[in-house]
Amino acid sequence: MPNAGHYQVWSERKEVFDDVVPRHLLAEAHPIWSHPGRWGATHEAWDGLDGRIDGLRRELVSGEEMDDWQDVGRRAREIVIDLANLVYRPEMTSSDEPAPQRSNAKAKMDGYLNPKVPGPQNAELRAAVRSA
Repeated sequence: MPNAGHYQVWSERKEVFDDVVPRHLLAEAHPIWSHPGRWGATHEAWDGLDGRIDGLRRELVSGEEMDDWQDVGRRAREIVIDLANLVYRPEMTSSDEPAPQRSNAKAKMDGYLNPKVPGPQNAELRAAVRSA
């Protein structure tokens, strides 16, 4: 997979990530994946997240005191939670499991990643996302 880090906006990165797993394989794993409009957020939502990430970068670079960097950590956590809320849909949790709380980014990202990038060949990718 190409490095998505050099793309400036989400719409450019999304093209890279869409190539990770062909949509027909996703549809076989779970019917929700056959209709990306059901689980994808709007471009405006992604652009808003990109703007917040840009602000986070500026704050990280310009930080001069411990409080500045602690604020970067707090903002980064909130961005990860918002990212999880953008990609997660209730249908991604099985009916016998309780829905994750709004701030439970780990459970929501697991609900998104497990069917999106299944199998042992993708375990390292899932672990990397979880550790972030």
